[in-house]
Amino acid sequence: DSAKGRGARFSLHLPAPVKLPSKPAPAPRVELLERTRLPTAEGAPRPRTRGGRSVLLVDDQPDLVQVIVSTLEERGFSVDAALNGKDAVAFAEASRYSVVLTDLAMPDMSGWEVSERIAQLQPKTPILLMTGWTADVEDERLEQHGIHGLLPKPFRADQLFEAIREALEKS
Repeated sequence: DSAKGRGARFSLHLPAPVKLPSKPAPAPRVELLERTRLPTAEGAPRPRTRGGRSVLLVDDQPDLVQVIVSTLEERGFSVDAALNGKDAVAFAEASRYSVVLTDLAMPDMSGWEVSERIAQLQPKTPILLMTGWTADVEDERLEQHGIHGLLPKPFRADQLFEAIREALEKS
């Protein structure tokens, strides 16, 4: 609806969902949100490795970390979540992982630095780089930093699991 000098008004009419969600959304993971206040990962509980299904997740966005952790845990993965590069390196020094997922742009340490340090600690562990800037990432640079694959943000759960599967098969 529009009138000159008065502006415009838009009305959106959306259909009701055909199928309601089968289960309620998970509650916020307070322990992940609280992690932003902890200085390092030292003394943090280690994940319970289940048949090569342990993941180190590194991203500075607590909300995104919460979603990815819930998604991975629903599929049987054990996950350690680091909200900064310093914690990620501390986790990698204390535990072995099946796969590492790291963001590229983080305030304390870039995904390049995190990947390089973890590749030195765990040379056989595949590392996946998550970023919204995939067009700017060259294959040579991935190899130089010990990164096994690229996961473009935003991604769906099936893309996440496929990237993990491919990385584990290659390693």
